[in-house]
Amino acid sequence: MKRALHVLRGIAGIVVFLAFLTALQIPLHAAHVPQAAAAVILIAAAFAAYLAWVSLAERRTVRELSLRGALAETGIGLIGGMALFAIVIALLAFAGAYHIRGYSIASVVLSPLLMWFAVAVTEEIAFRGLLFRTVQEAGGTWIALAVSALFFGLAHAANPGATVFSSFAIAIEAGVLLGLAYAVTRRLWLPIGIHAGWNFAEGNIFGVAVSGTGGHSASILHGTLSGPALVSGGAFGPEASVAAIAVCVLASAALCLVEVKRTPVVEPSAT
Repeated sequence: MKRALHVLRGIAGIVVFLAFLTALQIPLHAAHVPQAAAAVILIAAAFAAYLAWVSLAERRTVRELSLRGALAETGIGLIGGMALFAIVIALLAFAGAYHIRGYSIASVVLSPLLMWFAVAVTEEIAFRGLLFRTVQEAGGTWIALAVSALFFGLAHAANPGATVFSSFAIAIEAGVLLGLAYAVTRRLWLPIGIHAGWNFAEGNIFGVAVSGTGGHSASILHGTLSGPALVSGGAFGPEASVAAIAVCVLASAALCLVEVKRTPVVEPSAT
C-alpha cells in the first residue's frame, strides 16, 4: 500500500507539473514573447515547480538536481546526444536514405538550442524525475525503466506521422537510454543534456523531422529522407528508423556495462 501511494504521488506530481507549465505557455504565447526568452522562462519555471513539489509534497532534498557535476554532466550529455544522432545520420546516408539538398551558415543557434533545452528539462523532470524515480523507489530500477520507457513512447503516439512502430522505437531508444542515464548518475543533468543534444542535432544541424514535427528552417544542413519507412523513419523522421534503434540500444548497453557496475541498481523496497 505504501509503495502504491508513493507511485500515485509521483503521478499526481506529473499532472500538476505539466498543467502548470501548459498554463504558463498561454500568456507567453499571447504576449508574443520571443522564443529564446520564452524558453528561459519555461526552464526556470520547470525547475522551480519541481523543487517546490519535492520540497512540499515529498519533504526531502532534491538530490537529483544537485549542482555538483551539473555543468560537466549536461555538457557530456549534450555532446553525446549530438554524436549519437550524427552516427544515425551517417548510417542513413550510407543506406541512401538521407540526402543533403543544401546548407546555410546558421548565424543564430542559441534560440533553438534553448528551446530544445526547455523541452528536455520539461520531459526529463516529468518522465525521469517524477515517473522513473518514484517507480524505481517502489519497484526497483528495471521495473522503473520498463514503465517510464513505455509511457515515454506512448507520450509521442499522437505526434504527426506517429505509428505503433514509432512509439515502440521512441520507448526503446529514448525511453531506455534516458532512463539509464538517470539511473547511473542519480541526477537529471545527463539525460537533459542527451535529450537536448539529440533534438538539436536532428532538427537544427541535419534539418530533419524531430519526433514527427517538420524539419526546421533554421538548420545548418537542409536534409531530406527517402526509402522504406523502416530504414528512413518515414513521416515520423529518423527516430522511427532501425538505425536510431540500433545506435541507442548499443549506447544503452554501454551504460549498463560500464556504469551500472559502479552504481548498483535500486531493488524494490520492502514496504
